[in-house]
Amino acid sequence: MKRILSMLVCAALLAGCSGLNLAPSRPQEEQAPQGTQPTQEPTRLAVSLGESDEALKTLFEAYGAEQNVTVEYTGADQCDLAVLRARPGEGWVSLEGDSLYEALCGMLGVEADQNCLPLGSYGYGYLVNTQMLGALLGEGAVQDLQGCSQGEWSAFCGALESWIDSPSARSVTLSGNAYTLPAAADETTGSLEAVFVLADGETDCYGGEVLSYPLAAAGSLDTLTAQALAGPAQALYDVFEREAGSLWRPEGSDEPLERAQAEEAFLNGKALFYRADTVRGGVLAGQGMSLGLMGLKLDLAQSQIVAQGVQADQLQNWPVAGTYRYLALRQGADTQAAQAFVYWLYVSHQGQRLLTDTLGLVQSGLRSPSGEPGRSLAASMGAGETLPAFAGQLSEETLAGAAALIPGAGALESVSRQSYAQGLGVLLCPAG
Repeated sequence: MKRILSMLVCAALLAGCSGLNLAPSRPQEEQAPQGTQPTQEPTRLAVSLGESDEALKTLFEAYGAEQNVTVEYTGADQCDLAVLRARPGEGWVSLEGDSLYEALCGMLGVEADQNCLPLGSYGYGYLVNTQMLGALLGEGAVQDLQGCSQGEWSAFCGALESWIDSPSARSVTLSGNAYTLPAAADETTGSLEAVFVLADGETDCYGGEVLSYPLAAAGSLDTLTAQALAGPAQALYDVFEREAGSLWRPEGSDEPLERAQAEEAFLNGKALFYRADTVRGGVLAGQGMSLGLMGLKLDLAQSQIVAQGVQADQLQNWPVAGTYRYLALRQGADTQAAQAFVYWLYVSHQGQRLLTDTLGLVQSGLRSPSGEPGRSLAASMGAGETLPAFAGQLSEETLAGAAALIPGAGALESVSRQSYAQGLGVLLCPAG
């Protein structure tokens, strides 16, 4: 821990004398000026995590083991450090004026007057089992699938569904290029039982980042109207309906799946696509999966898109990208313990590796993700080919309300396309 603090002290002093760009990907041993070290190293860290942030425990467990710190998970009113879905309001520490913190902000390219730090950017869309896709279609299929038209996508899903029921050579076209599904299943494709798998027993399946797609088409939340949202919301319903047409379920069960069930099925090759974020993809990649990332293929005419500068093909081909979570220090808590973790996370080799390689997050000033789907996300972000994330701007009540409109894929049978769009409009545009 002292090595991390020492390095940042030196970096802060250097940054004060020059325009140094502090972006270390391999921290070097440095010696701090006399008297700058803390007199006592933290031995305990209290952390507040959301219900859907189980994957982030990897960060805290690694920190605790390396730095000999006991990590405890508590409520937001008892923590030293909180992991938040949205930028925090009052009640959190601003570290402006702290030389170490300002050096860290300079490294990450964020303003030092904020009371939080971003964990990094994540993507959302379909995770694709690229090993399975290669066995089905051969080389080049991932890129052509990512950029294919709505008509080609629908035809491919239909052809694959038929192939699963009865394997035989079938021709499909993706991005104008011809492919042929194999005449018979092999060792890789023989486990395939459905086109899609979803964790539709989780509230964020229908009330999370998936809402970013219609919102990207309908415009800013500040000017959003139910009329502008109607077409995009109906197009999102069509996505849900397409998924439900070939959705994996355990034999004899129609119940929604919890995340662990859905991901076990995906790992076992039961489906080709899993709608989720790239952090979940990073967890799966760590278990040996080969993954790609693609958009959800919303079928919208340009006349139905109100948002300025958004094109219909972008809603078909681009994934969503946004800040995954924010780290904030609670006022009145052990600030030193929280700071020590923050410095370790962003500056140490192990902390950076966990963020970018294990979780697949893209963070300015840090190393680029080495594996998929983080690498695909970084490429899409670098090319400016992502849609904005909106879930962090919506209240928990709104997200829960959206999830309640479709409590599992089976509920589509009792929810019409129009009633879904109307219900979403009431939630997101209460003033009309």
